Amino acid sequence: MNYRRLPDIRREINAKLDDTMEQLRKLSAKPSDDPLSDIVALLHEFTKDTKDHVKGVPEEDGLIQAIRPEQDKFCQRIRQTAPKFRPYERKHAGEKHLPSSKFLSMEGEEDAGSDDEEPDDDSKCIDLNGEVIYVNDVQKSALM
Repeated sequence: MNYRRLPDIRREINAKLDDTMEQLRKLSAKPSDDPLSDIVALLHEFTKDTKDHVKGVPEEDGLIQAIRPEQDKFCQRIRQTAPKFRPYERKHAGEKHLPSSKFLSMEGEEDAGSDDEEPDDDSKCIDLNGEVIYVNDVQKSALM
């Protein structure tokens, strides 16, 4: 037997043992004794990740940042469907005006949130045959 080769054989065995241990670490974990807990934990992690993503992330390509332009367009189109309704009688049309509404004002408008009374702005409403609907018109329709 050649004893000079013994250190080389030991190094080869150690290298193979290290490779084998690395491959074992790469294998999936042994099956759980409590699979229900594993599923609940996965669902919890998924829910948390989804909540965080929907809540918003600071990156430009986050979900909220990606849908924001379309959301703004959608909100503007919804607001445009509002009829030209006035909560006063037709006989007061030239005398009364609606103040601008803070909760309905579009973002980025300079007069958003103004409490000053201004003439009614119908430019954001759909033109329903050019008619303005007054409260007494609604009352008449309800009584018919």
